Amino acid sequence: MFSAKQLITALTLALLSVHLVESMKSQCGQWAMQKLSSSSDSDKVVVAKLMSAKNERAFLQRRNDPPGHKGKTVSGGSTSACGGKAYSDNQQGSCLWNGANQDSSPRQGLYRGWLNGANTNNCFKTLWINGAGPLPKYVPVLDGCPFEDYNIKPEVGCATIWVTKATLKALGGKDGDTEVPIKNWGFSADTPAE
Repeated sequence: MFSAKQLITALTLALLSVHLVESMKSQCGQWAMQKLSSSSDSDKVVVAKLMSAKNERAFLQRRNDPPGHKGKTVSGGSTSACGGKAYSDNQQGSCLWNGANQDSSPRQGLYRGWLNGANTNNCFKTLWINGAGPLPKYVPVLDGCPFEDYNIKPEVGCATIWVTKATLKALGGKDGDTEVPIKNWGFSADTPAE
């Protein structure tokens, strides 16, 4: 049988474990806070890219570059890292890096990527995306997407965004387009990244 001392120790460890999991933040949220607090414009990476999660490689666009980098869309998933809910190309939405295939482990207290199946704090938050038009488009985070084929640096994964076809069209894409230039993107002030 358990002694009172063993029971108290076990309960304390269980509570500490629960608290640790609840207090974890995303490595990309930490990355964004560090980039945004930088005083140099040339040091700020534009976290603004669209691409196919499975077949394309990423590139970065710097905040002081003119727009014009191209991107790709994400096709709807049958399940999502955000609660396993299905979504389609016909709804507005985005997909952020899930931390897969990176070249290093995040530091202690941070989980991989923006979100993943075990850490969904950034799911369904609202992002703004600045496309060709004068006003930003607002879309929810629907899923976590991987880079495949190589080990990615966290700053590249954190700077990358994928979108559904409906969002691509809202950003100025035409039927049949798989790319559209964007300027930058970020989390809405009322739903900040974790």
